Amino acid sequence: MSRPAAILKIGLFSFAVWACTLLLYFVGVAMAAAGLQRASTGAASWAVVILLVLEAAAACLAIAFVFIRSRAYFETTGRVAWTIGFALLQFGACAVAALTTLFA
Repeated sequence: MSRPAAILKIGLFSFAVWACTLLLYFVGVAMAAAGLQRASTGAASWAVVILLVLEAAAACLAIAFVFIRSRAYFETTGRVAWTIGFALLQFGACAVAALTTLFA
C-alpha cells in the first residue's frame, strides 16, 4: 500500500474511533441528565463520577485501539507520533464531555 493511501486509511479509521467515542460521551451525558433530574444530590454526584470514569476509560481504550491498529501503517516513530496526536484529540474531547457533564 502506498504511503498516502496508508495515511488516509489510518486517518479515516482514527476519525471513526474518535467519532464513536464522542457519540458515546454525549449519549451518556444526555442519559445522565434525563435520568437524574429528580434524583437526590448524593445519587447525582455518584452518577456523575461514574460517568466521568467511564468517559476516561473509553478515551484510554480508543487510544490503545488506535495504537495497536496503527502497527500495520507506520514504523515506531510515526506510530508514536500518530498516537500522541490522536491522544491529544481524544483527551480534548473527553475534557469537553467532562465539562458538559459537570455543568449540565
